[in-house]
Amino acid sequence: MSKLLSALVLAALVLPAPADAAKKRKPKPVASASPRANEGAVKELMGEYDWGMTPDQVLGVIEKKIASTYEEQIKKTPDVFEQTRLRKQIKAEVADVKKTLIPFNGQKTGWDVSIVEGEFGHKNDESMLVWQERDQKGAIGNQRFFFFVDGKLWKMFIAFNMDAYADKSFDVFRKAMESRYGRSAEQTRINAEGKEVFASIYWRGGGYYLRAIDLLQFYANFCLAISDDTVEKWIATRRQERFPKAAPKPYVKGPGGSSDPSNDPNSNVVEEITGGGKKPIDAKPKD
Repeated sequence: MSKLLSALVLAALVLPAPADAAKKRKPKPVASASPRANEGAVKELMGEYDWGMTPDQVLGVIEKKIASTYEEQIKKTPDVFEQTRLRKQIKAEVADVKKTLIPFNGQKTGWDVSIVEGEFGHKNDESMLVWQERDQKGAIGNQRFFFFVDGKLWKMFIAFNMDAYADKSFDVFRKAMESRYGRSAEQTRINAEGKEVFASIYWRGGGYYLRAIDLLQFYANFCLAISDDTVEKWIATRRQERFPKAAPKPYVKGPGGSSDPSNDPNSNVVEEITGGGKKPIDAKPKD
């Protein structure tokens, strides 16, 4: 009897578990290493800009935005000559933005050592346009950089007006960004001493790659970059092929240690930074 009992126990141990039990033991899917940003917030950030726009198309959007800041003034002005002068002023401001268009063809530029120094590559058919935003009252807001490759828009880089962040740490900025875009993941980079240091936080998905960047130490700025994720996946390789002397991109460690290539207490703080301010952005290129 004891031998029979032992055999039955052994059989029970080696027999496959019932299907229901197997389902219960099925491991849960692993969460994605790259958190996705809130889609509505991303669309708001993109606004009227679309990936693939030419510089002239981007300038067309900018002209509408500049014109909107003069709209009330023109309506309230009965003098036709004054209206004409204001419309000419709009065109002049757009022309000034157009003058900032610069190709990165291998020649040294003032932007090679600047707040956007890690955001472009030379000899890769890349170029950039810069616009200093202003609000409806004419107060200086954020500075926006438009990056093109093969003549098509693929990235925007925003240097925030820092009025809302005077004496604030990046942790405060991070909380503001996460309140708008959702939970983020951290990125690191290798500094000049070869050490791994914090660089930024990021979100990825829906065709976008979004970064909130801490440049407080060197440029006294917090920045936000949004790019076409499809281009991000191939542009570093093409840069290296076309201009091998270009510095390698820093690497990123996401949740769980996964790697991902990359470029380098106010409740209303988000509204403050996105609504503009009065202090100019200190993001000019160095000579």
